[in-house]
Amino acid sequence: MTASSPSRRPHTPHARSSGSASGGSSASGPRPTAGAVPTGAGPITGVPSAPLTRPHGPTTRALLQIEWDYPVYNGGPATLSDAAPNAAQKRVLPAAEALRFIARDDPRPLLVVRECARCNRTDRALLSPGADNEKTILYTRWFHCVKLSMDVSQHDHPLHALFPRDDAEHLFVCNADGSGRMALESNTSRTELWSAMSGTLARSYAADVDATFKQLATLVDGFDLSDQKLTELEARKSRVMETDRFDPGELKKLQDEIAKLRAALAQDLERVGRLSKAELQPKSKPAGG
Repeated sequence: MTASSPSRRPHTPHARSSGSASGGSSASGPRPTAGAVPTGAGPITGVPSAPLTRPHGPTTRALLQIEWDYPVYNGGPATLSDAAPNAAQKRVLPAAEALRFIARDDPRPLLVVRECARCNRTDRALLSPGADNEKTILYTRWFHCVKLSMDVSQHDHPLHALFPRDDAEHLFVCNADGSGRMALESNTSRTELWSAMSGTLARSYAADVDATFKQLATLVDGFDLSDQKLTELEARKSRVMETDRFDPGELKKLQDEIAKLRAALAQDLERVGRLSKAELQPKSKPAGG
């Protein structure tokens, strides 16, 4: 495989900006709504818009968002399936347990960012002003994206084991079980970033996500043209309706064109949803299983 979005939303398990993919053999870019709130849920921070390199219409802007998960550990078992009793106080989790806590039951590979004073409440640890961020944002549709607060670097933070060194990297990608971890920095070149992301996706998914990405990017590029045409048609319809003696036939023609274009947009958006789902590699059976 070769290398080639964030509004504030209601949060459920550990303060995620969307629901996680359910366990099984497939994962989704547009995250479904999560279920019950497990131990460890906590508040979220605001999510700013991602910096893009060119203007877009409303359809594309809505798609070019990163859906972040904001885990806050307040004690208790690391996952819903853990049988450990509820802890009465927070503690520093061992690395494996901290990884299980942020991954939960989401089978997708992880993209984990720790915030710092410079990038706090922004996406600048991952996205660079003036760079080709759109490619990065589209790739995140196949990741479980996790953002940790600045204080994760403090030694008494429950998730400190994920970034244990004083000179720890700014972000990393890895498989859902923590294997294949690749450390990255905010100033990592886009080529290196995409290589790390695509390599992780290639290990995690049975489907060729790179080929799917190309189809998705083509669809997204077409939305701007459709939005522009829709705006023009709506303006023409308004002008026709504002005339003293408008032609009902002309108005009907414009209404039909608008309805047809909206239907085509809806179909393409459904296709984006399907492309954002990819079949994961089957889980390896434990030895002797």
